[in-house]
Amino acid sequence: MQDKTRLLPGATAPIGELDGRMWGPLLRPGEERYENARRLYNGMIDRRPALIAQCSDTDDVVHCVNFARENGIPLSVRGGGHGVAGNALNDGGIVIDLSGMREIRIDGPGSRAVIGPGARWMDLDPVAMRHGLATTGGRVSSTGVAGFTLGGGAGWLMGQFGLACDNLRSAEVVTASGEVVRASDKEEPDLLWALRGGGGNFGAVTSFEMDLHPIGPTLSGLMMWPRSMAPEVLSAFRDVALDAPDELGLVFACVTTIDGSPAVTVTLCWTGDIGEGQKAIAPLRALGRPKTDNVRIMDYDQVQSMLDHTGVWGSRNYWRSGFIPDLSMEAMETILRDTERMPGRLSAIHLWCHHGAANRVPEEATAYPNRSYPFNLHIIGAWEDPATDAEGVGWTKGLWERMRPHFVDRAYVNFDNLGETDRVRSAYGPNLERLSSIKTRYDPDNMFRSNQNIAPRR
Repeated sequence: MQDKTRLLPGATAPIGELDGRMWGPLLRPGEERYENARRLYNGMIDRRPALIAQCSDTDDVVHCVNFARENGIPLSVRGGGHGVAGNALNDGGIVIDLSGMREIRIDGPGSRAVIGPGARWMDLDPVAMRHGLATTGGRVSSTGVAGFTLGGGAGWLMGQFGLACDNLRSAEVVTASGEVVRASDKEEPDLLWALRGGGGNFGAVTSFEMDLHPIGPTLSGLMMWPRSMAPEVLSAFRDVALDAPDELGLVFACVTTIDGSPAVTVTLCWTGDIGEGQKAIAPLRALGRPKTDNVRIMDYDQVQSMLDHTGVWGSRNYWRSGFIPDLSMEAMETILRDTERMPGRLSAIHLWCHHGAANRVPEEATAYPNRSYPFNLHIIGAWEDPATDAEGVGWTKGLWERMRPHFVDRAYVNFDNLGETDRVRSAYGPNLERLSSIKTRYDPDNMFRSNQNIAPRR
């Protein structure tokens, strides 16, 4: 039985005071449910909060925020738990766990979805597809809607419909003062602007309203070639990506196959006329017969799980990324040289095509500013044995440093183990000053700081 008279470190009020207000359970160290609740996608994250509050509704979130503020207790917010930096957890504080708030509602023919903060794309996509609708989502279906959207949200449909944050129409937010506000174009518009890419800096988002778009059958799948063909495949990918129609989303990858052999792949999603899609990918097919070609007609919710095998929950991860304005021969050679050093079968190098509607939005229109660069390199160090942590982290950092001359000074918070002040500055570029002002308005004491932190003005 829990001792509800017990104080958390630094608190002046007992746990029972919070427990008596909440519908959801409070989990503490020593409980089996606590151990399960503190597990994240990234197995390298091993933090032990004093309390995990599994919230059932917005009122629960308000009570947690007020309790943490009044008692000076560190606070983190967990949605899907997929963020590689592990900001969903802290040591010795309270975690507002929203993972159980996964409700989804499709609102009429207008077509928007109202989404709970614990929902994952595997929850939303099948529901939306029953209505013939979709929005830009994470390319691994276990990714949480909340963190993905708040960090920008680059996905298969970004060329046609923009980033996930571009499709965010409104949000319900619990601010540091415990106030519940609605952020929309008409109410708290500065806050909505900040939520479109500014991460979890401004409060706990308890509901997302997002645009949905009609979508039919897609032409999607993966083509794989042996490592010996990597230069030709990467060059063809670059040419296709630079001329890609809005309807085409694609990624080049250096991977290790299940039998341990190195390979390169192009995974794609075409949402337009199927015949036109075949023409768009013809330069890739002209390379010769690949080892694997499973490109076929499939529904979008199937597309969203194509890369699920690459994201092993609980594996150890260290990621870095960078935007490339010009994929030169030297840059391509640097990428391909590192395929021989990848630590283990889970590690990979992804090169994403960043184009179309996502790049036509002015950089000052949303907090997410990276709108001018055609490629995003995602270096995924992933392994299972803790004994190889140093090797995995070292490989990721090493490739990132070798690619640094080819990057612009920008960062994507969803693909990075950030934390350094200069990288946060790189993530937001010219928008950081405005974000800092909005942070000062909604969270002047930086209560929501377990994130890629934007500091309030002092």
